[in-house]
Amino acid sequence: MKHKIFSAYFLHLLKIKEQDKSLLAENVANLLCIDKSSAYRRLRGEIIFTFDEICQLSKYYYISMDEIAFQEQTGEHRSIYLRLPIADVSEPDSMGEMHLYIDRLRRVAKKESSEVYVAANSLQSIFYSPYQNIFKFFIFKWRYRGNLSVCEDRTYSEVEVDDTLYKTQQDLSEACRSFASITCIWDPSIIGGLVNDVKYFRSIRLISDEDVEAIKKELFDLLSDIEWAATRGYLKDTNAKFELYLSSLDVESTMYAFGATNESVALISVFMFHSPVSFNELAYLKVKEWIKHIRRFSILLSGTGDMVRVRFFEKQRRIIHSL
Repeated sequence: MKHKIFSAYFLHLLKIKEQDKSLLAENVANLLCIDKSSAYRRLRGEIIFTFDEICQLSKYYYISMDEIAFQEQTGEHRSIYLRLPIADVSEPDSMGEMHLYIDRLRRVAKKESSEVYVAANSLQSIFYSPYQNIFKFFIFKWRYRGNLSVCEDRTYSEVEVDDTLYKTQQDLSEACRSFASITCIWDPSIIGGLVNDVKYFRSIRLISDEDVEAIKKELFDLLSDIEWAATRGYLKDTNAKFELYLSSLDVESTMYAFGATNESVALISVFMFHSPVSFNELAYLKVKEWIKHIRRFSILLSGTGDMVRVRFFEKQRRIIHSL
């Protein structure tokens, strides 16, 4: 009886995640290696999902069995469910987690009125991933900070970026840029913090003057791309509406809220890569509420406020020029 109740609530969540019945039946059939008629019988409740089948579908649709069990026991919804990050971005299991996350973002982005809210105190990969030297610097910084015993004496030039990791980050950036609307709030020191990091590693002789110049050139190009998007109100080579705000207060941590009808992802960036992610609707709504609250204390740089925008980007160029 308990398994029947558990399966019934799982089926309820499954139908919320994928409202297109024909697509849901196709996915169930493909994932469980059964024919479509058997898939439809399960979706009508005529056949109860086995535990193994629930595990397989939960992995694809990001349904927390912990949440189902909690609801079945208490009648309440668990408000937040976070998946902890894997420490080493080079580990194969880590890449598997990233691909599941990217697939979820792609599904959300395809839905009508998909939107992204970001409040950031550090530069996001959606902007820097196309720039190989900047991307390599973030990998170098991650490995140096996260595993000092390995990277203690390795210079920036000795770091090799795995092709799989680079491709995965490109896919992540592309998935983020495919949303219909992107609202981004920047901490005023977002560029300055990155420049200071580069200066630090140069001061301890882990990055050469030649490599600094290469990063510097890409930072100018990156900043021009962001200014272009902020001026026109959309991202280059996409149809994504883009709004850039400058926070009047320090942004304490980088937060993301990806959402559309019946699909959502929330992320709080505690780590540079693989930060804790929640697929719980309540967690998404809470993070979105936080970001919208920060927006109340921010200055819009996109499409309006030409003088403020021009002065802001001029100041960032002076900061980059100090490298």
